[in-house]
Amino acid sequence: MGIPAALFLAAMGVSGAILVYERPVDRLIYPRFHVVQPGPSLLPLDSLVAIADRAAPRPVKASWIILPHRPDEAARVQYRFHQVYMDPYRGTILGERGIGESVVAQLRAFHQSFFLGRVGRFVALVCTGAGLLLALGGVILWWPRKIVRFHARSSWRRINFDLHNISGLVGLVGILLFGGTALMMAYGDVLDPWYRSTWGDAPNPRLLPGSPRSAQPVDIATIARAADAAVPGPMREIVIPKDPHGTYRVQKQAPGEYGQRARNIVFVDGNDARVRGVIDQNRRPMGTRIAMLTEDWHIAAFAPEWSRLLGIVSCLMLAFTSATGPLIWYKPRRKPKRQPSAP
Repeated sequence: MGIPAALFLAAMGVSGAILVYERPVDRLIYPRFHVVQPGPSLLPLDSLVAIADRAAPRPVKASWIILPHRPDEAARVQYRFHQVYMDPYRGTILGERGIGESVVAQLRAFHQSFFLGRVGRFVALVCTGAGLLLALGGVILWWPRKIVRFHARSSWRRINFDLHNISGLVGLVGILLFGGTALMMAYGDVLDPWYRSTWGDAPNPRLLPGSPRSAQPVDIATIARAADAAVPGPMREIVIPKDPHGTYRVQKQAPGEYGQRARNIVFVDGNDARVRGVIDQNRRPMGTRIAMLTEDWHIAAFAPEWSRLLGIVSCLMLAFTSATGPLIWYKPRRKPKRQPSAP
């Protein structure tokens, strides 16, 4: 099982280690899209959308505003599958690109499917399951002798064997964690009803009725102020409805929350900025939170910096054990010595 899965597991391990630092890597590769000089104050959100609209003709309206997470980071205005990066202090357009055009996006696609579409996703799923079985099987094989040693002067086969044992033990917890959460995400449609029935379920929020249609919709800055008054914490994203009189969805991050996604959602009416409803994900039953938590655990975003360290070490150990395992298995047959012929 390990031999056919080794190459795929090594590729998934290396790509996963890079994706643990997805945002810093993208910022490093494309600094012109991300890095700005902090200014005294941010421009109004409506101005950012208007500037992005004027930059080039668009077949669709802006659907998303992604606010910076740091003072020196750019803001983004998204049009379906296209994003405009801009300086939120001066309104300067930094660049435009499709969502899947970056190196990091391509690496993520490779990590998930090896660029093979549905067949690749199936292969990745099978190899993930094989990796979990190999990790558990490795512990069973290791346990009777509990070999944890390294002799630099030994033969290359012994060095390879020792390093295989050490890397497997170092990465064991992370391999089980990230591999297990990958399977949980893949079978989310099947597991989600079980989560809800076992750990509790919360019904979808019933939004208050919409306000009467006004002559002019309120601006996005007013929407943001209404969301800030309703729920504390930094604002991360604003989903703009197709009809400006519709309901805006403002996503906010709870104070002290380590996950990359903003779990708290405020629904604000575009007619009068009235809050129609609030979702506080951290107060919902575990059954309704577990799917989002599973993804946070899989991308090593569940805690401060040590979780990313666990992620990158585990991924690299997976790649290393996938390379050393076949070398343990491979034993070339020695040619028998030719016997001297009889006189």
